[in-house]
Amino acid sequence: MIEKSGAFGGYYHVLGGLLSPMDGVTPATLKIDQLIDRIVTDEFSEVVYALDSSLSGEATAHYIEDQLKESQVDVHQTLLARGIPMGTDLSFVNDSTLRRAIENRK
Repeated sequence: MIEKSGAFGGYYHVLGGLLSPMDGVTPATLKIDQLIDRIVTDEFSEVVYALDSSLSGEATAHYIEDQLKESQVDVHQTLLARGIPMGTDLSFVNDSTLRRAIENRK
């Protein structure tokens, strides 16, 4: 989907899922260590977290951020914008989505 949008021309790293301890998905079952190694070795200037807008997506992003801090890697980290999808009627948007859209407005 990202390639199809034509909005990003960088490198990708597929984790293979999101952290979800209740479902048995732990950092050891994902490709997080390989991502950290890649960032350290290739000296990227930015990491864009293109993860689901869910608790598992948020937890995964925070875990990776913590791992990068421990590795003392100086890399700009961003998360895809979250908010109201185009064409959505505001009366159907939940409080959490609306709050995030206001907090991350441009």
